[in-house]
Amino acid sequence: MTVRELLEVVPLLQEADPDDVVHIDATSDSILVLNQRLGLHQPLEAYGSYELSESDLCMLRAMHVSI
Repeated sequence: MTVRELLEVVPLLQEADPDDVVHIDATSDSILVLNQRLGLHQPLEAYGSYELSESDLCMLRAMHVSI
């Protein structure tokens, strides 16, 4: 990765959470910003009532997830 390429992502990094972890992979010239905060999603209560459809249940069974 060149300095020029690194400077291109600086504006994006300035918008990231200061507590995020940055992983720089020199072999693939990539930067990965990892959010370490717990609870990346809104609580389920924010979505109102939620029920699994038959399609959801089939997918979970195929993934061997029991509920």
